[in-house]
Amino acid sequence: MEEGSFVVNDIQKIGQPDVDPAYTVTYELSFDNLKLQVRRPVLYKYTDPVKGEQYQPLAILPAMELKFAQDNYLFRNDAPGNVRVQFKSNRKDSIHYTITHQYSKRWSSSRPSFAFKDHPGNEEVAEFKRIDRSKAPLKRFDFA
Repeated sequence: MEEGSFVVNDIQKIGQPDVDPAYTVTYELSFDNLKLQVRRPVLYKYTDPVKGEQYQPLAILPAMELKFAQDNYLFRNDAPGNVRVQFKSNRKDSIHYTITHQYSKRWSSSRPSFAFKDHPGNEEVAEFKRIDRSKAPLKRFDFA
């Protein structure tokens, strides 16, 4: 393939001026016996002092994100190892969570359960230590 070429799987998308919106809303209008459906994208509108009214796709983030400190963890045989998990708040207001980790019995945690005070930009770290070889180290996180 040449530079500047793209593979388009759906032929209807060739020449499309913009990407498909992440969210759309459908309005149902009825006049007497006539029913109409109008679909519109959900967009964020703001006013720029120079450019005027601007529209951009609406971005929806989860209330809290969790991220591993490394992309991959590799353990040899039964050697112990550590896994760090970082919790980050995306909310603008404050809320309290009690976070309880559920993991295999072959692992231990520095903080099996802790209170997370959720305020903008707050970050917490939990560390897991492998005691023995395990096929399923982390099962899930419960937020209460």
